[in-house]
Amino acid sequence: MQLITANQVEIQYGTANNTVDSLEVVINDEHHLKFAQNSKEIRLIQLYSKGEIAEYFNQGKYFFMGGELVDYRSSQYKGYVQSEENLSALSDIIGTTPQQQGVYTQGVKGLYQGSSRFNRTFALGGQWHSVGLDIPKLGLGGQLNNTLSFFWSPFSANIKTSFDVERLVCHNGMVATSPFAVYEAPMISDWKNNLNILSVQLTDKFNGIIGDRLSQMSESRASVYDVDKVHQIVTQKDMRRRLKNTVDSGQLGNIQNVTHVRQHLGQYYQPAVFADKRQMKRAGSHITQYDLFNIATEVASHMSCNADDVQQLNSMANHLTFDELGKGEQIDVNTSSILSSESDHRRAFFSSYH
Repeated sequence: MQLITANQVEIQYGTANNTVDSLEVVINDEHHLKFAQNSKEIRLIQLYSKGEIAEYFNQGKYFFMGGELVDYRSSQYKGYVQSEENLSALSDIIGTTPQQQGVYTQGVKGLYQGSSRFNRTFALGGQWHSVGLDIPKLGLGGQLNNTLSFFWSPFSANIKTSFDVERLVCHNGMVATSPFAVYEAPMISDWKNNLNILSVQLTDKFNGIIGDRLSQMSESRASVYDVDKVHQIVTQKDMRRRLKNTVDSGQLGNIQNVTHVRQHLGQYYQPAVFADKRQMKRAGSHITQYDLFNIATEVASHMSCNADDVQQLNSMANHLTFDELGKGEQIDVNTSSILSSESDHRRAFFSSYH
C-alpha cells in the first residue's frame, strides 16, 4: 500500500489509425498510468498541451495497492488526505474485499461498485456486522439477513456506510443506496470503538426502516410504470440470449409474463394510460410493490445480468423500498392483490402464471 506524491511526470499519447486513443502518465519514472478512450482524463488531450497536462498530474497524490492504482487526486486538489498511519489502520481494521466481476449472487457484491475508481478487483471496505430481521407478517419470506458494511477512501475523513438486505428463503436482496440508508460519518481516530458504536446505532435504525417498509409494500400496489420498466429489462434480447437453454430461461419466461402490464391490465385501462408516463406512474398494477421488489432482486441476484442491468434492478428495489414512501394516491384497478403472493415461500416463483 502506497500513497505517493508525483514529483516527476512524463506524458505519452497512444494512437490507433492516426487518432489518439489513450493517455499514459508516468509518475516518478516508476508508475505507468494508462487512461483509455472512454475515460474523463482522455479529454485533457483535447483541451491542453502536454506541458499543461503534466502540470495537472504533477504534485498530485496517488494511492496504490499491490502496485495497482486505486485512486488519485490531481495537483488541483486541496482537500483532505489520510496520513499513512490512518491508511494502515483503515486497511487493518475495515480491510478490503475481493470483487468477482459479473457475479451478483448476493446484493452485497454490488456494494462497492465505484468505491475503487481504477481497480475493480477489490474494494476499500467490507462487511462489519450482520443481524437477522424477522417480519412475521411475511412468514418465512420475511426472514432477512441484513449486513452493515463500511468503506473508506484515502481522500476522505468520512467512513461511508451501506446496508445490504438479503431475503434468506431465496437468497436475493438489494444494496440499500437511498439516503435513508446510506451515511457518511466523520472519523479520524479510535477507529474500532467508534465503528462499533456506529454499527449498533445504524443497524437498529436500518432494521426499523426495512421492517416497516417491506410490510407496507406487501399491501401496496406497484405502479404500472415500475412494472413495465422491469419488464423492459427482462425482455431484452441480450438477456434472453444469455439464458437460452438454461434452467433460468423458463423462470425468466414466467417473470416476463407476470410483468407484462398490457397483457394483465389491458381490460382495465384505456390504451392512453400505457402511452403516458405520468398516467402509468399514477396507475396501480396487478402486483404489489413487494412482488416487484422480489422480481427485481431475484433477477439481479440469480440470473446472468450484465452490470448495467444489475444497477437498474438494484435501483428499482431501492426506489420501491424508499422512494415510494409518502407518495400520492394511485389509481387502482378492480383486481384483488391484497397480500403479496410472494410472501408465501412455499409457492414456486410465479408458478401460478404458467
